[in-house]
Amino acid sequence: MSRVPDDDTIRTGVRVRMITATAIVSAGLAPIVDELVLGDAMNEPRMSSGTLLYGAWAALLGAIGGGLVMRIALDRRSPLHVLWLATLAGILHPPFLIPQLILDSESPVLTVLAVVALGAAVSAPVGLGFGAVFLAGLAGVHADLTTPTRATRSRTWLAIARLFAAAAAVALLLSLWLGGSYCQLVFYVLLPALGLEAPPGTDLEWTRLLVLPAPFALAALSAWLVARREEIVSPPRAEAVPETPAGT
Repeated sequence: MSRVPDDDTIRTGVRVRMITATAIVSAGLAPIVDELVLGDAMNEPRMSSGTLLYGAWAALLGAIGGGLVMRIALDRRSPLHVLWLATLAGILHPPFLIPQLILDSESPVLTVLAVVALGAAVSAPVGLGFGAVFLAGLAGVHADLTTPTRATRSRTWLAIARLFAAAAAVALLLSLWLGGSYCQLVFYVLLPALGLEAPPGTDLEWTRLLVLPAPFALAALSAWLVARREEIVSPPRAEAVPETPAGT
């Protein structure tokens, strides 16, 4: 017979799964959002050989920031705390995203203040949007951290499914404004890196509507299937068995 997990084990499982899922969502959305919001402001050659490195750095920062936000929010008394935490992360994101701009500045302090001001004006609303995505998952499982039940694991996976589904919807929405950058990335970076050349007149712009949200949608479906499986195989919680009087 399989061992029934105790409350602390269940809570740990909730935290690890939610933090991991949030980090993945943030890593996937951050490069897209950064390109739309801050890409042109960086005044660097667009879609050069360093684009993939820039995207990887943005994804890493997004994963760290999103994971920390969820880690702290899981310990708050209300899931709504994730909104202001994500907004704060949005304000702090730009200075870490473009540190070279600060290091090369003649007045680093003023540059930091300017970048933080940019974060407050532009990235704070973006952070709030990330917080809304995180809340789509956190709200469904936050109460289980106080009173875990045998259904907590399946509800955790359902919460993760909602988190990824919200991310897929956001990625689809953002892709509507990403046509030019997407095509430049495909034709000037990805295809040359693979040693390929698209025939003249090739139209790949429409594929962004599938490529960008697809990973999140597939992850949402996978999490939903795991949740359905957990509902079937989750063992019941142990119940106290009354002692039988001696000699009966």
